[in-house]
Order: sequence, then structure tokens, then C-alpha cells
Amino acid sequence: MRGHQWLLGLGLWMMIGLAYAAVLQHVQPGVGTIDEDQAFILHFDQPVTAAQLTEHSYCQSSALGERIPLQVVPMEQAQALLQEQSYMYEADRADQFLVMQCAQRLASGSELVLQLRDQRQRSLVPKVFYGDQPGLHFQVRGPLRVQLWCDKTRSTADCNPLRPLRLQFSAPGRLRSFREST
Repeated sequence: MRGHQWLLGLGLWMMIGLAYAAVLQHVQPGVGTIDEDQAFILHFDQPVTAAQLTEHSYCQSSALGERIPLQVVPMEQAQALLQEQSYMYEADRADQFLVMQCAQRLASGSELVLQLRDQRQRSLVPKVFYGDQPGLHFQVRGPLRVQLWCDKTRSTADCNPLRPLRLQFSAPGRLRSFREST
């Protein structure tokens, strides 16, 4: 690889004297509704360090008037997320991936803009990701609601214990987390 040098500390790729900042290639989740404590899997076109992103990048919630810092997800949890949820993850390119989340829990029903910036305050998110409004835009899911239905022999009677109960949730969830909460 003559003529190529990787400068991880600066987050720049040098090729024949030409340097450019890392560019986001893929983010998971990409669009739609996210959880209040959502972790984002970020895949870049070159190696990046967490220090490069945490210093100048932030979350902006419609529920708060201030920037929320980004934090790195602990290594053990990040590895599990990468292996379970990222179809693009390969161990030999692990230095191109970061798993980050907002430093505080987001308000239910709010809107989130994830701003990824380099040292020069330039966006690391290509325009194709966001169109006219810079940053990655997400909707934080609303409060979880559960409805319970049961069969009754009379309208004033209690539920019939011989008939099944039915639960309907306002948002999808993992069965394991529901079992842990009971």
C-alpha cells in the first residue's frame, strides 16, 4: 500500500498528499421511530475514533433547548449490537464502526436530530441522507400503552378465568423485556 497512510488520531486518509475527513456510509437504525435510549450503529468509509466524534457531534431533541452530548456505548454492549444487528459488520473492518447514543434518555414523542461533525464543524453525513435539513432525523416513540381484553359472562362480572386474556401494545417490544418487568 505504497502512498497510503492511515492517520487514526486525526481521522484523515492521506493518499498522494490529498486528505479528507471520514464520511458516514450507513447508520442503523436508518429512519423511523427510535427508543428513548437508542444506540446508533455508525459505519464510516475509513477508520474513525470515538474521540473524533464525541467532541463535536451531538443530539438535538425537540423536547430540550440544548445540545445533548453523544457518548460511546460500552465495548461489550457495542460488540453484541454489531454482531446481532449490523449486516455490514466485519471484524477486520471494526475500526470503521462506532456505536453511540445520546448521553441522556430522550423524551417520548419528541423529534431527534443527530448531528455528526468533524473538528472543523463540517457534517460527516452526506446530503443524500438528509436532503434539505442537515443531520439525521428520527422520531422518538411515544409512551408505551397496553390494553387488556378478557371475556366476561356478564358485563358487570369479572374476567372469566377459563378464557384467555389478550394484550395489545402500542409499540413493538421484546418478549424477554416484558418478562423481566413482571
